[in-house]
Amino acid sequence: MSLLNSRIRSLRRRADSLPKEIEQWLSYAEAGRQFERNFSQLQALDLFMKQICRRLEQAVAKLTQLAHLTPSNTADILNQAHSVQDGIVKAHYIWSYFRSKLEQRFVPQFAHALFVADVIAYDCYQTVRNNADNLEIKHKLGLRDYPLTYLLEDFSPVTWPRTVKLARLDHRTLPLPIIGVPWDHISNPWELLSLHHEVSHDIDADLNEPVQELAICLGKQLSTTGNQQSRTSVWLRWLDEIFADFLGILLAGPPFVSFLASFMTLPAKSVCSFVPNDPHPTPYLRTLLNGQFVRGLSLGSDAEAYIDRLLSQWQTTYGKPSQELAPYISDFGDIIELILSTKLQAFKGQNGTLHSLAELASFDDNDYRTQADACDHLLSNREVGQNIPIRHLIGAAYIAVERHALDDKFASEVLERMNKAIEAQAPKGQLALRTKQSRQLLEDLANAYFDNASGLSGGLYG
Repeated sequence: MSLLNSRIRSLRRRADSLPKEIEQWLSYAEAGRQFERNFSQLQALDLFMKQICRRLEQAVAKLTQLAHLTPSNTADILNQAHSVQDGIVKAHYIWSYFRSKLEQRFVPQFAHALFVADVIAYDCYQTVRNNADNLEIKHKLGLRDYPLTYLLEDFSPVTWPRTVKLARLDHRTLPLPIIGVPWDHISNPWELLSLHHEVSHDIDADLNEPVQELAICLGKQLSTTGNQQSRTSVWLRWLDEIFADFLGILLAGPPFVSFLASFMTLPAKSVCSFVPNDPHPTPYLRTLLNGQFVRGLSLGSDAEAYIDRLLSQWQTTYGKPSQELAPYISDFGDIIELILSTKLQAFKGQNGTLHSLAELASFDDNDYRTQADACDHLLSNREVGQNIPIRHLIGAAYIAVERHALDDKFASEVLERMNKAIEAQAPKGQLALRTKQSRQLLEDLANAYFDNASGLSGGLYG
């Protein structure tokens, strides 16, 4: 066999390996198999990667055609062989980003935690999607799957919505949302309340980006209330995170506020110091703002007492607001009203009616009573009923653990009961089948990756 023929055969076999691997991954999501609830996510990745593989196959076909020409042109063959190699490296580089997140589910001690994270993310995402469908709001929630969760080495959860352009992927957008949860958080699965906030960022991206429209409304609203321009700029900078907090509360209930306050219980300098250009609200203000948001939901005396205890402990720990922070507290009512109740073009129904965030997600007094009842069941080892959504159940577990914060044995028992309840209520079968409109979107994105990705292959042998 000639040197060129050996090279061509090697490249052809290497190019063929990726489609076979992806087919194997898709088979794991067949009905009854371990990834069936990740079916729509794997289907999206399959559509996306198949287009990349199709482009790679075309490059291999061109190489084979050049090799069969008489007379052959060695320079052309070598150049095309190099293009094929570059395409193989690009394809595997892109796929490895997703493979590394999927393969965590094969490790037994991580598989269940990711199952819980997946079904929580699904319940949050699907709840808003269903409400948007009922209101006949045009959106992209059906074109993008519920977020794929994975474990990462970081101190804080993070999400990459479909609109984010990752340097790791040559500054291209993602074929589906992704949420990273710190490895250590699976020791306290009730802290997966963080998912309600992260999913809310993904919903913003897929539901016509209402935060952009709210920013315009916010600027106008605060300018009419005598708000200083400097404070207006700060609120605009914080708006993304505040929106995700508020929607997170509407999806999880008051326990989200307590979880986030606990997560932000840091040295006073970190909590109370105003940091210019930080997109996250100053933690001191953030907890007070979320607490006031819950109070405005009129959840009844028990919920108000729950939040009052939390805010009392918060202010006992960190004291009164500084002169620098105090003026922002006077803006809370305007901020809450605007985000919750403004009718937005982003939430426009097909009949022309504009809707607000309050119509897309809600948490009412009945939800809190059901959550509190589920908490009592978890505490007393009684079966949790089927009438509480998974997105609320995780909050019930958080309240239960709060009552016995220093008792690890009891916390483990609550965790076991919570897991049983989630498993019993988890949706069955393949989740969130994709819509037909997504195929072209995914193929166009794949073409952009294949055509424009640069510098991925690096030098020979590293």
